Amino acid sequence: MSSYSNFKPYSIQTSTQLVFLLETDEIVTLHSADDIMGVNKVDALPPPTYMCYLTDVSYPVTKNQINQFLISSVKSIRFYRTESNGKKDFIDIDIKKDNQRNIQNLIKCIL
Repeated sequence: MSSYSNFKPYSIQTSTQLVFLLETDEIVTLHSADDIMGVNKVDALPPPTYMCYLTDVSYPVTKNQINQFLISSVKSIRFYRTESNGKKDFIDIDIKKDNQRNIQNLIKCIL
């Protein structure tokens, strides 16, 4: 039996924060509009592989926040979540220089 047999995916609760640290050291905080329960899929082929899917999570953004993203690149992102045991935690992601422009280009698609 795999040590991951009790694996449960994490969830995102309504109003959960997604925090962006900009190059200007400004912070842009978005809040989830959804209450999402992660689902897992177990691949039966040995060894078992556990995959977690989260879909349709939306974080509404204001015009002011869009302008902040266009003025300054994103330096890092903090993603908050809730584990299956109810513990709330976060993941910090540093954004590589090459990807900073990609984020700004994605923001332009919202306009």
